[in-house]
Amino acid sequence: ADLELVSVHRGEQNRLGFALQLCFLRHPGRAWTPEEQAPSPMVRFIAHQIDAEPERLTDYARRDETRREHLSELLGTLGLGTFGLAEYREISAWLLGLARTTDHGLVLVQALISELRKRRVVVPVLRVLGRLATAVRSRARRETYRALTADLSAEQRALLDALLEPRPDTAQTQL
Repeated sequence: ADLELVSVHRGEQNRLGFALQLCFLRHPGRAWTPEEQAPSPMVRFIAHQIDAEPERLTDYARRDETRREHLSELLGTLGLGTFGLAEYREISAWLLGLARTTDHGLVLVQALISELRKRRVVVPVLRVLGRLATAVRSRARRETYRALTADLSAEQRALLDALLEPRPDTAQTQL
């Protein structure tokens, strides 16, 4: 079915670029950006499957509209959605539950990617994923700190704060 979908596009460069976009959307689940250099072994492998010359990729999407039209077609065909503000809010709320149980950013990003794939949403660039995970982790930390200190008396707070005071003979604290 994928080969048939690719074959309807005119020109080796368009078939190759379209097929490459298809592969990126399947795994790792993100869009292929025009400024991104696709791995040569991947390009050769795909080109061989669709009977195209790998070098033709340099001619792909000289018009930016071609790349965008191909991406739009693939999103519709694969039933994928894009990552917008609504998805950001939904996935933030979902990720907060996990962020309450771990403080490891990599675990959060991996879970985030997995959940986006499960929801059939195109994975945004790593910079966006990192910012999202960091913001959610920060929110979870604030909630945890509030929960831990909510029932403390003023005296208990003062005693805890005193643990952070450096000792007179050194720059180290009690902790």
